[in-house]
Amino acid sequence: YPVEGYILLNNTLRFWMLQKAGRVFNHNGYRKKAVHILLSIKSHFFCEPAESMSLFTPAQLKRLDQYQGGDRLLMSFTPNAVNNTIDALGWSVSFLLGAASKVTMNKALERWNQSPFGQGYVNAHWPIIEPGQPGWESIENNYAYEFKNHPGAFHNGGIWGLTQGFATAMLFELGHPAQAQMDAFESLLHSSEDRHPMAEYYHYPTLEPGGVQDLCFTASGYLLSRAAQEKKEGFKRVFERPVEMNREMVVRIGRNIAEQLWAQAPARVYRICGESGCGKTTLAHALVQVLEAQGKRVMLLSQDDFFHLPPRQNHNKRVEDFDWIGPQEVDFELLNGCLDSALAGRESTQKLPVMNWERDEKEWVESANTDIDVIVVEGTYVLSELRDGEVGVFFQQTYEDTREARIARNREVVDDFIQRVLEREHALIAPLGQRAQFHIDKQYQLLKNTKR
Repeated sequence: YPVEGYILLNNTLRFWMLQKAGRVFNHNGYRKKAVHILLSIKSHFFCEPAESMSLFTPAQLKRLDQYQGGDRLLMSFTPNAVNNTIDALGWSVSFLLGAASKVTMNKALERWNQSPFGQGYVNAHWPIIEPGQPGWESIENNYAYEFKNHPGAFHNGGIWGLTQGFATAMLFELGHPAQAQMDAFESLLHSSEDRHPMAEYYHYPTLEPGGVQDLCFTASGYLLSRAAQEKKEGFKRVFERPVEMNREMVVRIGRNIAEQLWAQAPARVYRICGESGCGKTTLAHALVQVLEAQGKRVMLLSQDDFFHLPPRQNHNKRVEDFDWIGPQEVDFELLNGCLDSALAGRESTQKLPVMNWERDEKEWVESANTDIDVIVVEGTYVLSELRDGEVGVFFQQTYEDTREARIARNREVVDDFIQRVLEREHALIAPLGQRAQFHIDKQYQLLKNTKR
């Protein structure tokens, strides 16, 4: 299949191997390189807010601005072109490795469902390129021994056992419905078992087998999908996602802390503070769940939605003016106003800001404002505005302790500038711990602040 330049699948495989090599050989150089590749994948191929150095030209950026939703997910790009063809293997491996956010995966699934994927079939690439369409000349002239990329065949919309297997395994592993893909795979294998077993690919839409037979790639694709369906331990070891594997444990810890916090210090307002990646959001959600289970009406506010500037604009402002970093980045007048409005409950609704990370814009949503029992506010600087009667919670983890969590969240590339930002934030956030009634230490134990 004619693809060139920076390619999603190639870079995903590169990230995967460097990540594994970093663990196997305990090699920081490999780990660091893996992180840079991961964040560049997110920024370029998935349009996620990972502040990596852009490789796009101005003309490409202008063209990319026209793409929305799943159309903005790229298969490859060169200095003079971008290719947003659906790449089943590239997407499946990326998602299995945790190289994309849930937002990106949902966009991919929405776009995928507009293809035969909705019928259970996973075409290697989609849409099919027909004679006379853009790209046909490249396909027509790109082969070694004989031309195979007829419409619906081989890589040009053909259904490979390998891609069918990886996509089905990815869906099973990440908790998405996958029975349609599994049933379609088994139907294809059974239909050709006698005349063309374990075919290299199946033509779409005829579903006739083609290419090499008795192909191990096809067999391995099927075994892979079954291993994911049956939750085999070996499958998880191959596609390990370190932060993801600990998610259940982190949620349990957050819920335990939330229950202790409510029992020891019931209040109407909780402010949860700490450095980037420490667990503020996880604890905030856990506290909301604990309180709602007791019949409380809870409002959750995130400081990130109250920045004066959207994410990428705020980053650029920091680059221009390093002194911009700090509580002044946050519109605390708006945040406290929203909080007070909810506490008073005089109006039935109020408008709350929400940052659109993809479009880099501030949007507004309507929120119920009456009968609010508890408000939970989380963010890096929220303790700077702690008021009488409010309970402050401070995470003791520093940016050095939270490095892996920050990488997993994918909001910044780990470069020299971001390192300087984190150091400055640490200097500003650490003193706020003195204001909090409770601390969460590095072992995630809830402690009363006796020095307050």
